[in-house]
Amino acid sequence: MEGHCIPHGEVAILLNLRLSQMQPHDAAAPATAALTKSLYYVNKFSRYHNPDTVRQVRHILSRLPLSDLEIALLANFCPDSVDEAFALVPSLMDKARGIHHDALQNVLADLSLVKKFD
Repeated sequence: MEGHCIPHGEVAILLNLRLSQMQPHDAAAPATAALTKSLYYVNKFSRYHNPDTVRQVRHILSRLPLSDLEIALLANFCPDSVDEAFALVPSLMDKARGIHHDALQNVLADLSLVKKFD
């Protein structure tokens, strides 16, 4: 089974959905405890909490040719500069992929604006 990397905010949306679907008398009480702890963790470390903002972040990051891992890392770390993004996610420096400094700077600026209004 292959997994995909997703940002903390998206994990929170999925966990909230799953918890809302569980019945109070559900036999999966241990699973509920694990889901609740996981939700606490992702809420604590997520930079974005509003579901609309989380979707907007995904949309902004999808403007660049990024892998799922790179999207998750950028959304979770919220780097302030291109240099910081390169330091945190070294694969972004691969020139053959076509990620230009200016395009990345524009995406980071848009993420910064979104973060201010979340």
